Amino acid sequence: RPLAEFREKIEYCCLLLESEVTESALRTLSIEILSDKGPLPVGEIGKLLQEITANSSLSTILKDKFGGLKKFLEWFADDFVVSSDHPFNPHVYLKAQMTEEELAQVLSGAAPLANPPGRRAKKSARQKSKASPATKAGVAAQ
Repeated sequence: RPLAEFREKIEYCCLLLESEVTESALRTLSIEILSDKGPLPVGEIGKLLQEITANSSLSTILKDKFGGLKKFLEWFADDFVVSSDHPFNPHVYLKAQMTEEELAQVLSGAAPLANPPGRRAKKSARQKSKASPATKAGVAAQ
C-alpha cells in the first residue's frame, strides 16, 4: 500500500505541474477542493479544477476519458455524494464530511443542505474593505 500511495502522490504532482490527467490525481484534487470549499455544483468543481491545473482543455479531456466530471465523481461513491438537485449540475458532497442524517437527506433527493458540512462563511467585499491598514499589512506579510 505505501507504494500505491507514493504513486498516487506522484500522479497528483503531475496533474498540477504538467496537466497530466490521471484518475487518482483527479480524485485527490477533487477531494481537496471539496474539503476546502465545502459542497459545490459539478460545474464549479470543474471550473476550479481547470483553474488549478491551468489546463484550458480539461473539460474535453474529462469528457473523452471519463464521460465527464459528473460521471467521474459518481464512480467514487465511497468519496463523493452527487445529489439529484439538478440533472446536469448537481451539488457534490464529500461523504466523509456528512452525518448519516445529512447523507440520507441528500440521497432522498431533498434540496441541498441549508448549512452544508465544510462550508465556510465568506466575507463580503464591504467587510474586507473595512480591515485596517495594519491588518492588511499583516496579511500581506504572511
